[in-house]
Amino acid sequence: RVQARHHQEQALAGLARARELFLALKGLLDLAWQDEQQIKERLQPDLLPTDEGIAAAGALQEANLARMRRVGDQIAAAKNSARQAGQPQQPGGDQTTAKENPTGEEELQRLERASELQALTVEKMDLARQDLLAAKGEKTSADPGRDDLGPARVRIDTVLGILEELRQLFFSV
Repeated sequence: RVQARHHQEQALAGLARARELFLALKGLLDLAWQDEQQIKERLQPDLLPTDEGIAAAGALQEANLARMRRVGDQIAAAKNSARQAGQPQQPGGDQTTAKENPTGEEELQRLERASELQALTVEKMDLARQDLLAAKGEKTSADPGRDDLGPARVRIDTVLGILEELRQLFFSV
């Protein structure tokens, strides 16, 4: 019974990963934002994160990095398509919300800004990942009650702010 439950959980996790591969830009941004929120929650100072919690946060950060690289690929494809066609395409093939039909030049500017924000997000996520690795290593070798997650928390808050700005570029309010 326990083994069947484990296999079921593995299958569901595999389905979730496969589903993500087909998500358009908005879906990827939502998942990145949700996972970054989870990372922030796992690292709250009042919870005194364990090595397992830090490792789980690091794994989520790793997944988010891969996700944000796919976001970058989608933005680049949309920019290339927009330049070639003269009429920008919504990244990921989703035509529903192009901020209510901006001009071609406005859309290119929006995609350029999105590209800049995506690159900054990847940079800050990678630094946060490195901070988590360092904190996990220090936690095992130094005083176990010591909390070295401050730098990671600051970077994660920064990432959340950048992701929020990215989401605002692609979501109508």
